[in-house]
Amino acid sequence: MSMVEKRLERLCPQPNNMHLYDKTLQQNDRIRIQVESRELLIGLQEILQDIFGGRLKNKVFLSLNSGTSFFRVIKAPKMKTEAYQLVIGEREINLRFGTAQGQFYGLITLFQIMDLFPDNLPCMKISDAPLVQNRGIMLDVSRCKVPKVTEIKTLIKRMAFLKLNQFQLYMEHSFAYENHTKVWEEASPYTAADILEIDRYCKRFFIQLIPNQNSFGHFERWLKHKEYIHLAESPSGSYFPGTKEKRSPSTLKPDEQSLKLIRELYDELLPCFKSNIVNVGGDETWELGQGASKQKCDHIGKEKVYTEFLLKLQNEVLRREHRMMFWADIIVRDPSCIKSLDKSTIGLCWGYTPDHPFDKECAAFAKVGLTYYVCPGTSTWRSFIGRTNAMKQNLLNASGNAVQNRAAGYLLTDWGDLGHHQYHVFSWPGFILGASLAWHHKKNQDLNVKNCASHWILGDESGKFGDLLWQAGELVEIANCNMANSNFWTDCAYMTKKQFRKSDFYEKLEPKNIQKIIKELDLLIKKAQSLTVSGIDALTFKEEFLAGLQMTKWANYKILSFYDYNTAKKTARVMLRNVKREHQRLWLIRNREGGLNESLKKLK
Repeated sequence: MSMVEKRLERLCPQPNNMHLYDKTLQQNDRIRIQVESRELLIGLQEILQDIFGGRLKNKVFLSLNSGTSFFRVIKAPKMKTEAYQLVIGEREINLRFGTAQGQFYGLITLFQIMDLFPDNLPCMKISDAPLVQNRGIMLDVSRCKVPKVTEIKTLIKRMAFLKLNQFQLYMEHSFAYENHTKVWEEASPYTAADILEIDRYCKRFFIQLIPNQNSFGHFERWLKHKEYIHLAESPSGSYFPGTKEKRSPSTLKPDEQSLKLIRELYDELLPCFKSNIVNVGGDETWELGQGASKQKCDHIGKEKVYTEFLLKLQNEVLRREHRMMFWADIIVRDPSCIKSLDKSTIGLCWGYTPDHPFDKECAAFAKVGLTYYVCPGTSTWRSFIGRTNAMKQNLLNASGNAVQNRAAGYLLTDWGDLGHHQYHVFSWPGFILGASLAWHHKKNQDLNVKNCASHWILGDESGKFGDLLWQAGELVEIANCNMANSNFWTDCAYMTKKQFRKSDFYEKLEPKNIQKIIKELDLLIKKAQSLTVSGIDALTFKEEFLAGLQMTKWANYKILSFYDYNTAKKTARVMLRNVKREHQRLWLIRNREGGLNESLKKLK
């Protein structure tokens, strides 16, 4: 592999067709580029400044007027919306596109090449367009963390850089509904003004902000209050399926009273968004059939009772001239129920394990001609530092099936279960790989995520930061105790000694492996401390990485204390004080204060 090809490995995402020529373009003057609109110009200027750190400020001049003969923009109306063709010749650069969005993506690619080759640009021809039409991120803002609007804007810019075009903020109780203060008063929720601002900002980068309000399951933040408990399927709680674990009410009973509340929420939330799609959630309705709907579920089946209420939600959405999007984990159990949905509906096939049956779920939707997305995850939640191998296989599985079964979208989820203790830095390997696979599965399945993360996000030219980030996510493999959607140390960290001794972990884990993990953590900490980083919030990324490692180290010392190791209990107690102090400090850099105390209380 030549040096040029090696540097081009950092193009992110990799284009679907690139041909290199054994020539170079020498250009020392600034390139004057004509853009389609004022809004596009502003958006590109922000990306040049914040993503490229001003490195191209003396090389690029954006203008609404004509460019120079050296750089030519060519309108080609027959090209697809997001497609572009970029040709770097010996004497000039040509960019062909059909729409402003195509020009935007073409220029992002050109800027990356100019950044990678600051002196002489390699001559090449790139013909590029995405394989999956809708490519997005869903960020959990209901499990304690509600990011500041400034942080959301930074994320939006980076999403645009990765050529993503949809964004969702997962809400349970984190919107400031006027008549429901009791539910959100401690959450620092987004207001209507916040959402309008975020929505306008998304438009600048060709990103559609889709409203997301769970409307059936995951209603525990509401049902814990006496004002809403009458809406619960099981007001006294219920048992988690297949276990003896008693859980608090989280599912709405499927009746008119619940529907009345949902109508009110939609009427207040949806006008804040320009999108005509709304994600109504509807996943994990665990206690359905254990309370108010038991008799009916016993008679016609849980899936059909579920579908009846989903259809009522669909009618509310259609009445407001929107398309309903929903999580499909319940309805795929009885594919015959899918047929009853309106053809405008979008099903979300989600799963976060490497072997999730995306193939079967995609086939069920494709068979009845209903639009659907595949929805893998970053594998960061309930982990502290991520699970990189599980993440990679999950994303590959999802993208492969998305292309093979012609899914309409690829939605990458980033959850915050049990206190949202993982830091933002650990999501980036998943964001980068997921966005790239959604753009073109085959060309990006071997993407050098470590180098891409180091260069474009983490502010480390050496590539070492991305490598350490990936290594951290592999540490869980040492103990040979792999779990679905969790690292064992997070589950154990939330336990008491008595609970641990009664769990499967007590016999399955070996203290010698826990000690080995601690040694590896110390080595990663030492390497990370010596890193030099620069660029937008790179120092915060480094601090978050170190904090995640320390949190993991504390959890493993806590596990050792359960085996009665002499000094482990004292070490864990001292470490916990430092971990909580740093968690609070870092939380407030990116996020609003609401939810912080709840997150801290889970670390004990």
